[in-house]
Amino acid sequence: SRLREEYAARCTEQRANHASVAEVAELVEDLTFYPFFAWLERHLQIAKYAGRYGLAPYYAERRETVLHDIDTVPAGDPILELHPELPMPDYYRATDIHQHPGGVWSDDTAGLVYEHGARSTTPLLGASHADLHTRFTEKVMSEGEVSHVLDMGCGFGKSTMPFALLSPKVEIKGVDLAAPCLRVAAHTARSKGCTNVRFKQAHAAQTGYEDGSFDLVT
Repeated sequence: SRLREEYAARCTEQRANHASVAEVAELVEDLTFYPFFAWLERHLQIAKYAGRYGLAPYYAERRETVLHDIDTVPAGDPILELHPELPMPDYYRATDIHQHPGGVWSDDTAGLVYEHGARSTTPLLGASHADLHTRFTEKVMSEGEVSHVLDMGCGFGKSTMPFALLSPKVEIKGVDLAAPCLRVAAHTARSKGCTNVRFKQAHAAQTGYEDGSFDLVT
């Protein structure tokens, strides 16, 4: 892309090899194409989620049906541990992460919207939209045996399920703040017949698990 070409030329010009996000940000800030790219990226994301034909309105109109479809995990099922009393951090409440209206935690359909949004990021991949996470899992598992995995910020399970599917003997725990996402994750795991994964609503800094409980944390 032109932006990448501009960035490469600037690095060559300054003989720079920027290692941190702050250094890269300082370099690209006055590139010709950067403000146009940033504007387009932000507003395309807003349109995808909240526009007239966006994902949030789409699922809101079908709320009863779509929520019924994922209501496959009975109360008390150990695959899903929710804590409605868990306070959401201020930063989490104040920011619409990914431009998702209301965040991924505030509406019962938010997990479905988020999962659909992830698939639309790479539409040509279709059902293979989790390919990056699958390759990451394969890489990790090829470097040594693990038996207990903790996936922090697991969302709807996109980063958790490859471990569950590729390593059925490994016990995986996924934690996230967003109950709507965790419900989608648990539904997905159940629908795929996974018995080695559990999802828990918890803050990554206070998971409730004892030190040393996992030999891999992602």
